[in-house]
Amino acid sequence: NKQGRTRLSKYYDGTPHDARAEVEEAAFRCANAREGFAVRANGVEPKWSEYCPFRDGILVYQRYVGLWVVAYVEAGDNPILAHCAMHLFIEILDAFFGTVRELDIIYQFMAVYAILDEFINAGEVVCSDKAEILARVRDLEKRAVPGTPGTAPTDDGDLSPLSRSTKYRS
Repeated sequence: NKQGRTRLSKYYDGTPHDARAEVEEAAFRCANAREGFAVRANGVEPKWSEYCPFRDGILVYQRYVGLWVVAYVEAGDNPILAHCAMHLFIEILDAFFGTVRELDIIYQFMAVYAILDEFINAGEVVCSDKAEILARVRDLEKRAVPGTPGTAPTDDGDLSPLSRSTKYRS
């Protein structure tokens, strides 16, 4: 988010847990510093993807509404494909949640990780069919065991870990 708090992270390279916070902080600083170079036309916020050299590769990031989506691409890989994958991931989240917001990621983190796992495995895009991914996640949602950690209440009072309910109760 805008304050640099990581809401969702997935590593495919075996980065140690103690180094992940440092990597995420450095990535946010790089992405956040470059935002100021945007040229605003007629007061409209520009929408584009940015690329930033980061360690031995490229940091690809895009800001969608209030969400930063950041991906690290190794030197030999194509950053444009990473940007396309990030955009498709946001489209899938939008189709699942309606309009994805930070609260959806916070309270429905199990559903977001399920979508990410259906979409990307071991750092490679497994399936790029939005309808197929959504069907798989909805099937997981049907099979979910009520009362597991990370659940959110549905409208009928049942607890489902992959619930798409947008009514957050405290």
